[in-house]
Amino acid sequence: MRRGFSRVLAGCIVALLTGPEALAQSARTTRVSVATGGAQASGTGVYGSDDPAISANGRFVAFTSSATNLTPNDTNGVADVFVHDRQTGATSRVSMVTGGGEANGPSYDPSISGDGRYVAFTSEATNLIAGDTNGAWDVFVRDRGSWPRDFEGDRVSDVTVFRPSSGIWYQLRSSTGSGYGVPWGMNGDVPAPGDYDGDGQADAPVFRPSTGTWFILLSTTESGVGVPWGVADDVPVPADYDGDGKTDVAVWRPSTGVWYIIRSTTNTAVGISWGVTGDIPVPADFDGDGHAEPTVFRPSTGTWYQLRRLTGGVGVTWGQSGDVPLAGDYDGDGKADPTVFRASTGTWYELRSTTSAGFGVTWGTANDIPIVGDYDGDGKMDPTVFRPSSNTWYQLRSTTGLGYGVVWGATGDLPQ
Repeated sequence: MRRGFSRVLAGCIVALLTGPEALAQSARTTRVSVATGGAQASGTGVYGSDDPAISANGRFVAFTSSATNLTPNDTNGVADVFVHDRQTGATSRVSMVTGGGEANGPSYDPSISGDGRYVAFTSEATNLIAGDTNGAWDVFVRDRGSWPRDFEGDRVSDVTVFRPSSGIWYQLRSSTGSGYGVPWGMNGDVPAPGDYDGDGQADAPVFRPSTGTWFILLSTTESGVGVPWGVADDVPVPADYDGDGKTDVAVWRPSTGVWYIIRSTTNTAVGISWGVTGDIPVPADFDGDGHAEPTVFRPSTGTWYQLRRLTGGVGVTWGQSGDVPLAGDYDGDGKADPTVFRASTGTWYELRSTTSAGFGVTWGTANDIPIVGDYDGDGKMDPTVFRPSSNTWYQLRSTTGLGYGVVWGATGDLPQ
């Protein structure tokens, strides 16, 4: 019954799009039940692909498919729910276990939020969450997360600099290609971008070491809030530590190795001892459970120490003294990958979670500043550097494997 109804509804959608009104607007039909890159669905199963739902902005289309070639490693043999990005051409599977595992039962009937971040669906799977023992179909919601440095909510990172001399954030918006300036901060502030109100758009916050205060300009209200949290020598480490989709105000204290976090779910503080003097903090969600882990990179040994919520401490040796540690999802599986940029050779070394194998790519020079961001919106971070000598951003985009350069910034700017 579910499948038959979906097919009738899809037929109605096609009829509406091919009516006279659509023709008057130069209507055209495109196929969205395709893999990233455009390969058609393998067509296995009786129904192929159906149950379409489109986001309010028309960019994202969620659908059900029994095809096995829309995303890598689809081996569960049942129908899954996918989302296709009409802007970038990327297709991702959303009927997944938190952490990246496949559903052990079929999933149907997707519904997608206006901005494309949240997808609701029904599923017979019993492993999507812990403790699912009712033996019945359930309704689930997948949070596809917010993008780093995405200040307009289009799921593409925006080229952005903070100018200490004027306290202005200069953003090159990906949706329009036009510049946008936001005065927020002053000389000496440390920029700490993140989505503090959970609306899918990065906010422009700064940490002021002289007073130990965070000043956050929230995109939902376009108003600022001040949060006293930290001391002069603390390192700001904003991340979503409690898994509610909001960035938490947090600092790491090098003198004691303690993380001080204000959890947004409860507005309560927690202190966690993790790291020693000389470590470099690199918080990220390395196990795909939706929570950022307090993590440090130890240059003396080239070791990453992650404090995982479910399994405890994990040590991973990846890098050497002098490397710049970064954390981003470079293979698109929902887990951050330990990554270092080796300035001496201009090489990025990624330890990819999908294969547990290393990947190296030369992109940059000795004085470049490495940046984590997804500038083509395909769900994979792109190796990117900012070159202060020319104020040029060089992106190695994962969708095409080609380089892209854009001049944005001025001498003394801090790339975000």
